[in-house]
Amino acid sequence: MTSQTSTPTQPDVSLERTGTRTYHAQNSRGATLEIGKGEGQWSPGDLLKAALLGCNAMSADSRLAHVLGDDFALSGVIANEYREDEDRFTKFVVELIPEFKDLDPEAEADTRKRALAAIARYCTVGHTLDHAVPHETIITRED
Repeated sequence: MTSQTSTPTQPDVSLERTGTRTYHAQNSRGATLEIGKGEGQWSPGDLLKAALLGCNAMSADSRLAHVLGDDFALSGVIANEYREDEDRFTKFVVELIPEFKDLDPEAEADTRKRALAAIARYCTVGHTLDHAVPHETIITRED
């Protein structure tokens, strides 16, 4: 049995405080977003849900495009269960809604099966949530 090891990566997401409990985040590709609880801001919980929803959609994309065409329409939503006493999500349900126009029931079922297999294979966010992932926070001083 071979052992797989993780490789540490350099930070590719950074943030700066912009006010009380509000932050401006940027990734290494230049995309930005506002984190907080105000209008036009994403809460950390929103980001987690968007990451899982987006990862599922991106992982299924090529399988769906192969059958539905490159310009296929897709929307998606994510529901969750939350335990307030533990301040954590206990379940997510991702729903992807591709436009299955002109597919017979057998082809639609096969496409769903293949898309779900691609999600199971390629969705890094889902893989991470399926296993407890250790994380640590360090507070340092900038000199």
